[in-house]
Amino acid sequence: MVTGKTTNNIIPFITSDMKKVHGEILTETGFKKGYVEIHEQNHAILHIKKESTEKKSCLIIPSLLNAHTHIGDTFIREKNISLPRDIEKLVAPPEGLKHKLLKTTNQEEIKNGMIRGLQELKQHGINTFVDFRENGVEGLRLIIDALRQEPVDAILLGRPETLTPTINEINDIINIADGIGLSSVTDWNPSLIQSISKRTKQQNKIFALHASERIQEPIRTIIDLQPDLLVHMTVASKTDLFEVKQHDIPIVVCPRSNQFFGMKPNLENMHDVGNTILLGTDNFMLHQSSIIEEIKYIQEQFPGLYSLEELLLMNTYQGRKILSKLKRSSTPSFPTSWMILDASTLAITGFLDHVEQG
Repeated sequence: MVTGKTTNNIIPFITSDMKKVHGEILTETGFKKGYVEIHEQNHAILHIKKESTEKKSCLIIPSLLNAHTHIGDTFIREKNISLPRDIEKLVAPPEGLKHKLLKTTNQEEIKNGMIRGLQELKQHGINTFVDFRENGVEGLRLIIDALRQEPVDAILLGRPETLTPTINEINDIINIADGIGLSSVTDWNPSLIQSISKRTKQQNKIFALHASERIQEPIRTIIDLQPDLLVHMTVASKTDLFEVKQHDIPIVVCPRSNQFFGMKPNLENMHDVGNTILLGTDNFMLHQSSIIEEIKYIQEQFPGLYSLEELLLMNTYQGRKILSKLKRSSTPSFPTSWMILDASTLAITGFLDHVEQG
């Protein structure tokens, strides 16, 4: 149904028992003309029509996926402190400012920040996210507890508390989480990271890595770890990207995070190579977790590189198929959670739930 509460730019538009909203409906093969018939009783029906004389001022799309987050950082944004625009000084383990704050901050404050981060995801039309969860088992327990209070579909990728974890800690994380999500390969002992990858794969869990974000890292070392997902690849060469494509590894790009550190995503090379791309918002301490804002950034900075349709498909149908494959689960044939956007501004004007196809 359309939400009955207003938050930021969310405008509930249901005013009667039923309303038709005409627009462009995003299907698996792109936009199709049609309308949504909205019933007040938690029920909406999508009708796809080839011809329509109605004005098309809306985009009607499935709820979005945020493919890379660090939701535990939300509390840092709320401290209103000056953040260094240097990757190593801010986020590199173990001495980056973020990691120092995660170690010294009360766990309840971190968890409450997570809850507000989850609420923010919903406000931006995101009903699934992939989180790289720091602080070992305790970090996972915090986000699991937060999700009980503010449910959102989550893929949780844990990370050991230190760069020298015990085997027991690694096993505990793999058992609790959907997999492991590590920082750069250059942060870790080579034999240890190989062991972590092997143990994760043995349990049929997801193994993901930050890769070539600040410096170009050896692609063979990365590929040999058999990652299911790579994040950034900002300074990877075209040769590196070809290797990634040949091994069918999706890449998550986080344009606004890159911008904060004075960089740009490697999208032109990825487009030329034909890499599979997903979008993420990265650290919650930097900005709001809006995938729509990531899309706007790409359209402004890389005009004509990807169409709006392509960018929306990345983080709806295509993204969910990729994640379902990684989790060894099936993707529902038709999304049940949708949202409505203003076609000119991409502002969210409403949410739809319990949607079926007419």
